[in-house]
Amino acid sequence: LVFLIFLPAVLESLSLRGLLQPVQDMMGNVIGFVPNIFASGLILLVGWFIARIVQRITSNLLATTGIDGAGERVGFRTAEGAQPLSSLLGTIVYTLILILTAISALDALQFKAISGPATRMLSLVLNAVPSVFLAMIILLVAHFAGRFVATLVSNLLSSAGFDGLIDRLGLSGVSEGRTASQIVGHLAHLGTMLFAAIEAADALSLGEVATILARLTEFAGHVVLGVGILGVGLFLANLVAG
Repeated sequence: LVFLIFLPAVLESLSLRGLLQPVQDMMGNVIGFVPNIFASGLILLVGWFIARIVQRITSNLLATTGIDGAGERVGFRTAEGAQPLSSLLGTIVYTLILILTAISALDALQFKAISGPATRMLSLVLNAVPSVFLAMIILLVAHFAGRFVATLVSNLLSSAGFDGLIDRLGLSGVSEGRTASQIVGHLAHLGTMLFAAIEAADALSLGEVATILARLTEFAGHVVLGVGILGVGLFLANLVAG
């Protein structure tokens, strides 16, 4: 850097004016770019510091609300050494702030070729955040509703004597320890989640995915109808055989 600073003076003393002007222009650009580098570094440092503080505040607040236990109740199991749900959400917030900081730092460096597409990408992501939260709420509500429906259906069918149907149809052992009412309740839960997935896809403006899920739901209805007909046929066949 010192050599580059003194290079114009050397060229001028040697009367090499053909090389002097490009070197002077280069040095002017380099010296003019130094403040941008300092500003970019300062933005990164402050952004990282704020991101760490916000991450800790978010993780601690979520941990005090009991979200880790709620996540475990809805099926979010953390493996050994993995982060709990509160820490995971804090890390997501930390990452988003760092992305914003990096784009601001690129703007300070005036790298429009990089900061322009990154800014547009971030705008798309931030605009999609409300839709993503809506889809998550739909799936979460459907999960709890599906569990309630599954329990209700299982209890009703069990009270009606539906569990003995598999034995009468000669299908004992197929359910792998589950009763017939539990199987039907599980299918009701899956059906509820499938309908919720269609609504979530619509909320995310994923029309093709919603269409595929709708066709899958229609096909599942035919499968359920076919299984019902097969069950009635097996019952009648066993009755006639007896």
